[in-house]
Amino acid sequence: MASMFFGGLFAGWLLDTVGRRLSLAIACVISIGGVTAQYVASRPVIFLTGKMITGFTQGLFLTIAPAYISEISPTVLRGAFIASVNFSIVLGQLLAQLVLKGASFQPGNRVYKILFAVQWGFSGLTLLGVPFMPESPWWLIRRGEHERARVALRRLCRQGLVELRFREISDTIAESLLEGKAKYTDCFRGTDLRRTLIAMAVFIVQPLSGGPFVTGYQTYYLQLAGLPVDQTYTLTGANFAVMLVGNCIGMYLCERVGRRPIMLWGSYGLTILLIFIGVLGSIPVHATVYPQVVFMSLWGLAYQVTIGAVGWAVSAEVSTPRLRGATQALCTMTNAVIGVILAFTLPYMITPNKGDMGAKICFVFLAFMIPIDIWAFYNFPELRGRSYMELDFLFHARVKTRKFGGHKIPSLSSGSC
Repeated sequence: MASMFFGGLFAGWLLDTVGRRLSLAIACVISIGGVTAQYVASRPVIFLTGKMITGFTQGLFLTIAPAYISEISPTVLRGAFIASVNFSIVLGQLLAQLVLKGASFQPGNRVYKILFAVQWGFSGLTLLGVPFMPESPWWLIRRGEHERARVALRRLCRQGLVELRFREISDTIAESLLEGKAKYTDCFRGTDLRRTLIAMAVFIVQPLSGGPFVTGYQTYYLQLAGLPVDQTYTLTGANFAVMLVGNCIGMYLCERVGRRPIMLWGSYGLTILLIFIGVLGSIPVHATVYPQVVFMSLWGLAYQVTIGAVGWAVSAEVSTPRLRGATQALCTMTNAVIGVILAFTLPYMITPNKGDMGAKICFVFLAFMIPIDIWAFYNFPELRGRSYMELDFLFHARVKTRKFGGHKIPSLSSGSC
């Protein structure tokens, strides 16, 4: 998690320097190197180095992917496409769980080597696909490469909308360039402070809603609760499958219902489910284990339908284009910092000979979620169907968050692909 922080920091600079597409290729190459180091490691220091490299690349991927997708997607499908980042994460977790269960019967060090080897496939296939991906027209226009931007737009837009989309992006960038070259400090100035806090809040809500326990420690907790090891892997895998379906539903609802209602109802629903899991975990009876599994699955479904999927769209859309790379990097770093804190504290709080809280740890997350629910009501905006030019107008006009969805704005050129 610590190396993921620095990966996010580096990605912000990398995105603006070499572009979105080359940044993705660099991340893939570094990832392959990190996985290779873990696979061939004969000493702990080599293994640790490999882990740090893969953590670094995780920070790169989580910053690059949403920024890139947000700039090549049509406005009407932008949220759903960005939410596909979370789909990839959940799919990876599900596949990891299935591979882990299958590899657990392998002899010797093949158990963990198989897990590492599988990772080559993801980075390798992505790297092979990079040459066929269009570069972000936003990045190209910002660098003055107008013809390359038009070529990219021809691949992304209908023919009749290429010039209209080109002018819209150019006008938005020209206005933002009046504020000078993007710096991290700019994310915390003027109206951009509000946008940065909303983006970072998503990556605060996601871990503090209980995810690290419900998904990250579910297998371990169920084993502590007395279930057979093989059954715990099966139940956890089933939960990830449910979450994958939930993410698909979230991608659909993102453009049908909108960002704000999904984020709010998701936040409220997860708060209620934390209460149920915590109460059941407080009853010292083995018969409550399976009801806990049911509510954990419901939590996973609710999370992926709402803040798990839609949160990625909000964080990538809410920033101004000039600061998108820096803002997304700050989101990744925020996620990494909270991840480090929880990685150190959760094991002590759950383990029987330490905190021995078990599922009662949900009450700790509940203490965070109540103020988060209140904050979300007043601060999460509706971004559905808005071009980046329109969002810039709404934030500069300091429109109240709850009025974003229905606010009438002057006619602006809109070249949605």
